[in-house]
Amino acid sequence: MDKYGYLATDATVGVGENMIDSMGKTLDGLSSVLGSDLIDFDPTITPVLDLSAVKKDASEISRILALPKMDVGSAAFGAQDARAGFEENRTVDGANDDSTDGGDTYNYTQNNNSPKALSEEEIYRNTKNLLSRTRGESDA
Repeated sequence: MDKYGYLATDATVGVGENMIDSMGKTLDGLSSVLGSDLIDFDPTITPVLDLSAVKKDASEISRILALPKMDVGSAAFGAQDARAGFEENRTVDGANDDSTDGGDTYNYTQNNNSPKALSEEEIYRNTKNLLSRTRGESDA
């Protein structure tokens, strides 16, 4: 066996090769008998890609990446109101009435209980007198 075992191996290889050649000739003859329309003996294999999950998930991308709407209208109106209030409180020389010199703050409320309406001149005169008296008291 050791001396002539290779002959058995070579014979087996030869038988296998003869079988493959014989099958190839049979299949070639089969395509001519059946017609090439029925069976494609040389098929082209193309990959099939299922994109249904991608299409479904693609619609979610815009929802995931969407930024919340920002309403800056109310902030803009608030800034305009603040600016208007600031401009109203400015003095002629540009200084702010709310100085940090530690001075006193006075609030005046005038009520008119008279049955007749006061003229603008009377209101001005009364206010000026009240301010003069207050200045005189604060200087003392």
